[in-house]
Amino acid sequence: MERLGGTLAVARGPEGSGRYYVEATLRSTESGDADLQRLLWLRLPLKDRGQGEFQIPLHLIQEPLASLLAMVPDVNARARLVLSDSVQTLACIEVARYDLELRPLREAGRVFLPPAAQAQLADDWQETVTLQMFPLWDLAQPPITLSRDPDPSVIAWQVPQGLEIGPWWVVGRDGGWARFRPLLWTVHPTEEGDDQAEAESMSDTRASGLTQAIRHPVAVERESMLDSLIQDLSDSPDATDWDRLFGYIRLTREHPANSLEIIKRLVQCPRTLALTLLKASENDFDLVWSLAQTMPFAWFLVPKSCWMAAAKAHFGGLRDALAGIGQGDSILWDTFDGFRQRTVRRLRCFGILCDWLQESLLPERTLLDQTLRQARLHPEQIAFHRDLQEPLLLGRHAADEQWTQGPRVMEQMWKLSPRERFENRYAPYRAVLCAPFVAAHACLTDHEYPDSVVFELRRLREFDTDWFDDVVTIQLCLGLAAA
Repeated sequence: MERLGGTLAVARGPEGSGRYYVEATLRSTESGDADLQRLLWLRLPLKDRGQGEFQIPLHLIQEPLASLLAMVPDVNARARLVLSDSVQTLACIEVARYDLELRPLREAGRVFLPPAAQAQLADDWQETVTLQMFPLWDLAQPPITLSRDPDPSVIAWQVPQGLEIGPWWVVGRDGGWARFRPLLWTVHPTEEGDDQAEAESMSDTRASGLTQAIRHPVAVERESMLDSLIQDLSDSPDATDWDRLFGYIRLTREHPANSLEIIKRLVQCPRTLALTLLKASENDFDLVWSLAQTMPFAWFLVPKSCWMAAAKAHFGGLRDALAGIGQGDSILWDTFDGFRQRTVRRLRCFGILCDWLQESLLPERTLLDQTLRQARLHPEQIAFHRDLQEPLLLGRHAADEQWTQGPRVMEQMWKLSPRERFENRYAPYRAVLCAPFVAAHACLTDHEYPDSVVFELRRLREFDTDWFDDVVTIQLCLGLAAA
């Protein structure tokens, strides 16, 4: 994926010969949601540079391609990029999250690089490539650096003996680049004494719930334990496992979020997800926020009830901790206001959402924005402002522009009022027009959409972010004012 930043797609032909495109489709061994799979493609035109040359720098496709890959649970998924003139394929390449893949030789206790991949290494790879491994259940342990295998006929590294029982991650870097796909190396008990040690580690009351869950050897039971633990965290803002959870989130700086089971379970629990964002420090906030770009969910779809429950748990606990401190109320307010500012900079609807939360959490403080109060007194004025957004939307787009379509979003229109369905509008415009209303409805009513609808909503938002964000904000304002 990183190599796309320096890649250019170029096509040459007679002037007036037509248009050229780069089209991306995903290839995955895990089918997942079949309906979603049909949506995972994108197409970008090459720009006419004159004299019969057409170009597009492929760094423009990196972010949308990452969004496609984020919707697939398969870490090994690949994207096929095809350069064509709509009639024939002119060139194609495959793009993966990682450049190289390590392979295990478990009986020999080695990790090796397949011969076909060795040609991709630079001549000085022995100076730049390093492999380390660390236990997934305890990220605080310092990583172990693996030693090169002395056999010159292979590129391999030796795994130390005597490792603790449980799952380990082997990660490879080429300089500062996490070039190698992480390899899961699970240490199993091999003798009677090991079986006893495993049983003791599973029942160790000193170990955290998260530690025990990740070390559990049975996948189905492990997933159930993780689900229960994540659910419990939503009611326990001071649990010690929060520090461990943020440790896994920090791994997403280098590795895809969906390569970590704990993160995949986290985004399926919106209440704990909301509390994670509330608890995130300044250093971790961007990482938590970016999960919405690397996992199949959207912050604007998290239900209002989850935000309220998470905020009460977080700020209630903080208020108790600050009780008796002279500047406690000021610290509490500064913390809340800091969250408000960080979220509003990224998604403007959080201004209204935070005002609504503030009324319950900090009623003694004056609202920074009086829009919510105005919506209670004069909802027709707020609705009028919403209606003004439609001509602004139409004015930003040419009459012959191709509008993004969303058939799965349109299937959700029965939940909306007749006015929000835009039934008398030009049909190709309706998905874009309806999308923010469908999104706001989910937040206000605690409705969960399948991944295919989430993906379409994200794509429809990208068509015109101002329209989507403005209308979602206004709809939340009207809905929360009436709550």
